[in-house]
Amino acid sequence: MIGVIVPELKCVSYILEKCHFKQIEKNIYLCNYYHSKFLIIISGYGKVNIALSTGHLINNYNIQFIMSLGLASCRPCSNINILNIIIPLEVCELNSYNNIYKSNQLINNKIINSLKYTNNKYLERKIYTTEEMFPLLPININIIDYDIGIIGKICNEKKVPFTGIKIITFFLNCHQVNQYYLYNEKAYIKSNKIFLDFLLT
Repeated sequence: MIGVIVPELKCVSYILEKCHFKQIEKNIYLCNYYHSKFLIIISGYGKVNIALSTGHLINNYNIQFIMSLGLASCRPCSNINILNIIIPLEVCELNSYNNIYKSNQLINNKIINSLKYTNNKYLERKIYTTEEMFPLLPININIIDYDIGIIGKICNEKKVPFTGIKIITFFLNCHQVNQYYLYNEKAYIKSNKIFLDFLLT
């Protein structure tokens, strides 16, 4: 079974509209979409909450792989735009360039095939966890997402595959608060639609 991890319920509101689901724990939903079953856990924010939620899914359910859905940010660059789809190649733990975890390429390829089928353009990129790491990184490494670095660490420890579907929602230091509020709902819906398309491939 797939385990989907998001910080808030609003991050998967489109999925829940399209699925049959039931709440099986306080923050866990068992979902059915056509012939696919999957679990959604609402982790909340923060390193500890995300790590505990990831571990709870893996330890208590028959999880084949973990999927992180949601938003990402980036520093301004010419080849990335707002609402671009990002498929992570590898992710980095919080503030630690040495601890890098590769996402599962077989799952990534399946996502990419579903994107091609629906004529969605995508980018495969390395994702790092905090803006503070930028001075230490090559200029071509520019995607930021807090959740997936922590998910990658726990999945690596427990030997469970993981990946994510992330949507660029704002550029750092460039009207980022306004961009977030303007695009976050569109980005959540987009990541949800891509996940549901992925389930049908």
